[in-house]
Amino acid sequence: MIPRFSIVTATRGTSPYLQHCAASVADQGLAEVEQVVVHKGPPPGALVNGGVCRLLAQAAGSAGLYGALNQGLAATQGDILAWLNDDEQYLPGTLDFVRNYFDAHPKVDLLFGDFLVVDAGGRLLAFRKGHAPRWPYILASHLYLFSCTLFFRRRVWASGLRFDVSFQSAGDMGFVARALRAGFRAAHVARYLAAFTWTGDNLSASAVARAEEQRLRAAAPVWVRGLRGPLTLARLLEKFFSGAYRQTWPLTYDLFLNDPAQRTAVTASAASWRWPHAAERGLQAR
Repeated sequence: MIPRFSIVTATRGTSPYLQHCAASVADQGLAEVEQVVVHKGPPPGALVNGGVCRLLAQAAGSAGLYGALNQGLAATQGDILAWLNDDEQYLPGTLDFVRNYFDAHPKVDLLFGDFLVVDAGGRLLAFRKGHAPRWPYILASHLYLFSCTLFFRRRVWASGLRFDVSFQSAGDMGFVARALRAGFRAAHVARYLAAFTWTGDNLSASAVARAEEQRLRAAAPVWVRGLRGPLTLARLLEKFFSGAYRQTWPLTYDLFLNDPAQRTAVTASAASWRWPHAAERGLQAR
């Protein structure tokens, strides 16, 4: 049976969160799902996957994370594609919701949602809400829609769009911007679809990520570079009026924590909308 969903996870095989990532795919309650785990080095240990997971050794010479994702996506068969890092997990009901959304919106090519930032114990550190995907906003600042909530149709991949393997961290920013510039239609839904585990060492918070974002901004069209200030202001205003800075409390969510065979319910009574590293360093709103 050809799967409806194909989820790719790239890992070095030593992540303590990989079991939870795989379990969060396997427990979605859909039969038509495959997860391709592209690993570097020895194969990771047994995964709680219910037969959903397939291991694929990273090809020699493929470059880093984005080379692994290109390899993994090329090995998939599903109609709806996604990638989920090994420190991320889907929330319950995510794939069923996404399937129904794509069925009801046949012209939408890429779908984003909201996500939660949690620590290793599942405690909520931040709620992150996206808003309408617009490539000038992305190239003027950063990718304000997170990859763990992204799903896209196979026709995007079939068009020849691939990750630029010269990037270590911001390749997803370039991938999404190029997809939007190519005319693929994207939408955002106000629903939490995934959780991201904040360890303090996440590549997305590194100096490498900041430098690569700057590289993409420098390669943007002249008019985007010239209007960077107004575009950023427009993005932040749109974010504000979309409700991205607001959350109703308490908020309850279910994660895989200590037991990879069962989710644990966690209730949060408050959290910030800011990334943990932004709050720690006093950085401006993003």
